[in-house]
Amino acid sequence: MVVDPMSTSEMNASLLPTYAPSAPSPNYTSEPTHGEETLQQTPSITHPPLTSTYTRESEKIVVTLFDQEKNAKMPTYGRQGLISGTVYIDDSGLVLQVAVEIEGKLESSCFEGGYKSVKLMSDYSTLWKKAKDGNTCPSLIPFSCVLPATFDSGDRKPPLPPSYGSRSTGSPSLLVRSQYSINVYVERIRHPIVGFLTATKHITIPFNYYPRTRAHRPIVASPCFFSTVKTSPEEWYQAFSEMKTRPNLRMDAVYCHVSIWRLPEFR
Repeated sequence: MVVDPMSTSEMNASLLPTYAPSAPSPNYTSEPTHGEETLQQTPSITHPPLTSTYTRESEKIVVTLFDQEKNAKMPTYGRQGLISGTVYIDDSGLVLQVAVEIEGKLESSCFEGGYKSVKLMSDYSTLWKKAKDGNTCPSLIPFSCVLPATFDSGDRKPPLPPSYGSRSTGSPSLLVRSQYSINVYVERIRHPIVGFLTATKHITIPFNYYPRTRAHRPIVASPCFFSTVKTSPEEWYQAFSEMKTRPNLRMDAVYCHVSIWRLPEFR
């Protein structure tokens, strides 16, 4: 019996599992909690965990975002970042509906080519809605949303671009901008007697999207660096080479270690 090698390879390829980039690791701190102690630690440059909040208030509505840097002027999230927070509503008895939308768009404007806008993402969620039994809206409503790693561009799904803005004042003028925002909508009755008159309050919070493009662990001096490579081999590609010297120099050979961080998409 003769077996076609091409058909065999195609069949084997069809049995391979589909590939998808792994999700980022959860929040972690090396500081021991109550009842724990550090047995061994490799000295390295560590960044403190994000424990502060970002707050925006407008017309009896307070939106609080968690896991932010202290005194941050604008919220910032990384690759597939978790957007979590709360919506506090003063005088929530007249509220009919509360919703949140995570929006991203890419805009370009040219004097000769006109204006073009591409929707990168739009995740709309209803946090609370008044039912027929007349339930009352809670004063504090939590919410959370995970940013996608890619966006739909027709026949392909490229990575979600970072926040960016550039303006050229030459001839012709050119504007390119990718921006993201958190939109909170609160619909309420204007007056309890006139129930059919409603109004929707809208709060927009722009945020920075900066996907990480460098290693999660910093490069530190040897031998500490090689300890991080050995404890996390999936994050690094290591190559070893011996460079011999001339015999008349009477010098030992030079050993070279090259370590390259693997991008998450190619792990």
